[in-house]
Amino acid sequence: MEIDNTNQTDSPTQISPQNLPPQNNPLINKKGAFLPILGIILLLLIVGGEAYLLGQRSNKTINNNNQSITPTSSPATNTSVSAQPQQPVTKQKISFISDALYIADSDGSNKELIYKPHGESDIYLSWDWSPDNQHLVTSAGFIVNLVTKQQVKTAGGRCHNWSPDGKKIIYEGNGISIMDVSGQNAKQLFTDGALCRGSNDVHHWLPDSNSFIYTNNAGINKYSLTTNTNSLIYDSNKNQIDALSVSVSKDGNQIVFVGRTKYNQAAPSSITNIYTANIDGTNIRQLTNLKEIDQPGDAMFTPDGRQIIFSVNNAYSQYNGLSVLNIQDKSIKVLSSAQADSYYPPNISSDGQFVSYDGSSSGGTLGAHIINLQTGKEVSLPEKAFHVLWSK
Repeated sequence: MEIDNTNQTDSPTQISPQNLPPQNNPLINKKGAFLPILGIILLLLIVGGEAYLLGQRSNKTINNNNQSITPTSSPATNTSVSAQPQQPVTKQKISFISDALYIADSDGSNKELIYKPHGESDIYLSWDWSPDNQHLVTSAGFIVNLVTKQQVKTAGGRCHNWSPDGKKIIYEGNGISIMDVSGQNAKQLFTDGALCRGSNDVHHWLPDSNSFIYTNNAGINKYSLTTNTNSLIYDSNKNQIDALSVSVSKDGNQIVFVGRTKYNQAAPSSITNIYTANIDGTNIRQLTNLKEIDQPGDAMFTPDGRQIIFSVNNAYSQYNGLSVLNIQDKSIKVLSSAQADSYYPPNISSDGQFVSYDGSSSGGTLGAHIINLQTGKEVSLPEKAFHVLWSK
C-alpha cells in the first residue's frame, strides 16, 4: 500500500496589530504642559526597546548557528522531519556456517566458534536451538552448552527438532527417533518417515510437546507421544498430490505443505503448489497456482500466521529467489531475486522481523541473504555466511 507522506501545511495567518482606542488619562488631560516631556520619554522608551530586541535577535542567531540543525524560514521545508531510523536490531542470536559453525548477535558481532566440521560427512550439517537458547543439538553427534561450551555425545542422526518444553528431541535416522536432552535414551519411533526435505527444517512440534507432524509416502502424519499412535491427516493418494514437506504454525493450529501433483498419463506434467490445512487435516486450501518451472522449496509460516515464506530455485521463474505469500488474498511478493539454494529452507526470526535464506547473487556467489520484513531491505552480515538459523 502506498503511503502518502506529503506534508500539507496551512499558510500562516498574517496577524496585524489593531489600533488601540485612545486612553482617557486624566493626568495628561489636566497637565497638558507635560505632553512634550512625556512624548520625549515615550520616544526614548521605544528606541531603547528596539535596541533591546535587536540584541536578543542577535543572540538567538548566534545560538542557532551553534545547533546541528538550523531551522529554515522557508515554509516549504518541513523542519520536523527526523533522520531515517536505523535498521531494527533484534535481541535474537543467529547461528550459521562459514568455515565452521558459529553463533553471533543478529548483526554478526560477538561471534563464537561452536564446531569445526570434519570432512565430507559434515557438508550437510544440521542443528537446532533449545527453547531457552542455551544449547545446540547437531547432526555431528553432540549437544553443546553454549555457556560452558561443554559437549555431550548423542546418537547422531539429522534434522533435529527440539521440543517446545525443552525435554525431548526428535530426529531422522532410519526413520524417526527420539532422545532426551542429555543425548541419551534414544528410541526409534518408526522406520517410515521424514522431517526434512533438505536440512534445518525445525517446525514440526505442536506447542504441547506431545505431538509432532511428519511426512512419508502415504502423506502427512501426526504422531502422539501420549498414546504412541499415528494418524494420517493428509492422504496423498486420495488427493493425488504428494506432500514433499510440511511445517507447523507457531500456534499449532495449521500446517503448510508443498504438494506436487502425481505424475501419470492423464497429467504428464508435475506441478508443485503451496497448501494449508487445519492441524487435523481438514480445510485444505491451495494458495498458489504456480507453473511447472516455479517449483517452490520448503514453505513456512511467519510467526503471526498471516503469511508464508517460500523459496524458488529457477532463474526462469518469476518467483526465483525468496517470496512472501499473503494467506488471505493469496498475493505473492518477491523479496529477493538471488537464486535460492532450496536444500536449506528459509528461516524466520521468532519476532517476525527478519527472514534468511541461501541464495546466489547475479555473479553466482552463494551466501546467506537476510531480509528485513518490515522494510523489505536486505541486511548484510560482516562476513560470508550460510544456513542462518535464528534462535527461538
